[in-house]
Amino acid sequence: MHRGAFLAGAGALALGGARGRASSSAWLPMEVRANRPLVNLVLRGPGGAARGVLGYIDTGGGDLVVTRAVARALGAAPVGLPVGSGDGSTQALAPLRLEVGSTEIYVPSGSAAMLVADVPVVEPGLSVQAAFPARLLRGHRIVFDYSAHRFGIDEAAPGGVDVPVRIDARYGFPRVEIAIGDERYGMLVDTGASCTMLSQAAIDRLKATHPQWRSVEGAYDSANMIGGALEAHAEMLRVGEMSIGGIALQDVVAVSRPIGTFERWMSQMTAAPVAGSLGGNVLRNFSMVLDYRTGALTLALHNDPVAHQFEIVPVTLTPGFDGGYTIAAALPGAAFSMPRAALAGARLLAVDGTGVDGASLARVHELLRGVPGTHKRLQIAEARGGVRRDILAPVVRLF
Repeated sequence: MHRGAFLAGAGALALGGARGRASSSAWLPMEVRANRPLVNLVLRGPGGAARGVLGYIDTGGGDLVVTRAVARALGAAPVGLPVGSGDGSTQALAPLRLEVGSTEIYVPSGSAAMLVADVPVVEPGLSVQAAFPARLLRGHRIVFDYSAHRFGIDEAAPGGVDVPVRIDARYGFPRVEIAIGDERYGMLVDTGASCTMLSQAAIDRLKATHPQWRSVEGAYDSANMIGGALEAHAEMLRVGEMSIGGIALQDVVAVSRPIGTFERWMSQMTAAPVAGSLGGNVLRNFSMVLDYRTGALTLALHNDPVAHQFEIVPVTLTPGFDGGYTIAAALPGAAFSMPRAALAGARLLAVDGTGVDGASLARVHELLRGVPGTHKRLQIAEARGGVRRDILAPVVRLF
């Protein structure tokens, strides 16, 4: 599914499987950006035109989505009417072929779509031209080797811990359970999300039983994925300890989603109910093998876990398809040099003199990080009138 639609808890999946025509094991270079695994894969259009396309591999995604420019280059004609509205609307494409190394995957019409608007990226703030749903590889074993920065298909699986997993027969979404204290929560394994998500109901329950765990209002750093009102009113919780398959994890940050997003909507597409999804802030600490053929999941924890960085100017950003960023909200109580309420809706133009238009959201977060107690100089254009001004913004330690 379109990533923005998933994170907002709305949208629909195009059904349809995929048939492999040739298969051979392969390792491909994998970049980790904003906790997401990015791979350059080859797409081939109906007439044989081929193009290498950079995209993220998404175990929580439904449709293969490409930009309009990619569809044109492939000679892939749209089919039917557009779905959705605005820059994020999509239209089904004629059948394509996806090449992962020398493995060829048939992608039927209805499982591949293009963005109707002529925009340069498939997700605002993420500088890629495709979203590759892992469910298209359901006839294969895939490996996300985050530490070695490589993606494998049908390669010999490295060692690790076998984690019970259930893969939905219709949509191919993998579901695991995590333990937090005496409670267990069903979770979607979601490589397409930069941060772990939990239903607000689960966040509230955990706060009640673990009052020492810190939470903050809003979504910042890797928890800030799409912005808007959804994340302006979100809540981040630092879960002191959880385990998956008996592997203990500490201080895992999760961001809330409205009640029903997972319980009533996503649970319809998983083999059993889910309360959230395990995102890249957790998964990138592992080498993960997902074998769709046998329905198995193996995790190997790295010896050098990735440090959590939550020392940042606390603004929730909304990325736009035009490459710009709007401030959706700021952390209550943070000492900005202008009223917090006046920040909402302002366009962020630069951080300490570095322009942000056209930069990835991960890059903007990098610019906003710093030493707690210091300040960053933000250039903004006010929501009313577009007046440009410089303000001082504090760097705070969120957790």
